[in-house]
Amino acid sequence: MKITKRAVLAIASFVLLLLQALGLKIDLPVVNELISAFAGVLVVLGIVTDGGSGGTGGSGDTEGDVPSVSDEDDDPPPAGDGENGEDEEKNTHKLSLLS
Repeated sequence: MKITKRAVLAIASFVLLLLQALGLKIDLPVVNELISAFAGVLVVLGIVTDGGSGGTGGSGDTEGDVPSVSDEDDDPPPAGDGENGEDEEKNTHKLSLLS
């Protein structure tokens, strides 16, 4: 079972809110910053994993989100031969939009 940084932060937040509900005075912003720093250290040490979803509600599995670069698509698209005037027509259309 993988323990994620988000899980550590959620459990710590739950414990803090429970203690606060029981009457203990806690400065939540300061304690949350300390817990976030501690969770970051645990990620660096490899004890927990960083989900990588960035708080977007994703599954945390980022494999496959970034497409790989292949050498197959290195060829530029073929340029128009200009026989039927398509290239000139596109350029004229672009100029008319700019004016």
